[in-house]
Amino acid sequence: MTAEEEFNNDIKLMLLELKREDLANAYSNKTEIKFYLSEKSESRPSRENQIRIIKMLADRKAITVSPFYHTMMAILDDMLYEQGMPPVGYRINIIKPNFNEVYEEYIILTDEDKKKINANFNKNENKLRVSDKNIGFITLDDGGEFKVGPADNVPFKMLEVFCPFGKNVSIDSAYDKTSPENSKDRRANLSPIEKEDKLKTRIKELQGILPKKRIKVRLKFNESEGTVFMEKYI
Repeated sequence: MTAEEEFNNDIKLMLLELKREDLANAYSNKTEIKFYLSEKSESRPSRENQIRIIKMLADRKAITVSPFYHTMMAILDDMLYEQGMPPVGYRINIIKPNFNEVYEEYIILTDEDKKKINANFNKNENKLRVSDKNIGFITLDDGGEFKVGPADNVPFKMLEVFCPFGKNVSIDSAYDKTSPENSKDRRANLSPIEKEDKLKTRIKELQGILPKKRIKVRLKFNESEGTVFMEKYI
């Protein structure tokens, strides 16, 4: 394994841990993750890389961080940090959708996913198009084109998020990207289960529009990883 591959694997470990903590927080109405730095283990990179990756995520505006020490006062924590003292850990808040985009970059889009994307693109399957009148179309496997409806509506947004079929997407990202602008859904602070239920409703809306004799689609959820993909079936 090259040095780059090793570091990318460390990033994956950190993203998975933060994702698990974020999902757990959703059930307890918490927003902050208290991340204690530790020595290297099977589930964590080295302490140095933990710090590097946290700073990288902060630079990409995927998280906000503030260091903490063994003091009980934030002002003393800030003073020790400014003096260059290594912190005990960080208080982390996830920023969405930025965190979801980084998560998908390192976790969701595996090499196998990329092969599927390239294969579908090269075969010209299930390509989407938006007309000058903002109407969304999808090219079906038989080469014909089907009008889905207004490109701003939920059914076409579902296709935009999940095409090409088989591509894994985080549940958070899928929910955010298929929620209409200025809608109550976009402003609501829903739990992962509630977001999954919303996506199940949205797939039914898409299924009601697509021609069943030519294409059938459904969502497949992986709750443990917080991901979902759309697949075609007979």
